[in-house]
Amino acid sequence: MSFEDFVAHPGPVLKRVTDHLGLPAMALPGALPVKMATYPPRPGRWRKREAMLIELGRRAEVRNMMGMLGYSMDSPTWS
Repeated sequence: MSFEDFVAHPGPVLKRVTDHLGLPAMALPGALPVKMATYPPRPGRWRKREAMLIELGRRAEVRNMMGMLGYSMDSPTWS
């Protein structure tokens, strides 16, 4: 499950998680509350800080973690 999938389709993703864990279904509010964010999550929000994120992605520990999580440094493929 990726954060992007959860933001785009929270209900179905949560159902997959609860089903996988053998938990009862959980209801979500109509809109997810924003906690500790300057702007609500949305696709492409990262572009405002693209240069900083590209620089961080050059660090070996970040690049390794991105690879483990299935992300690449190919920013045009980012949501």
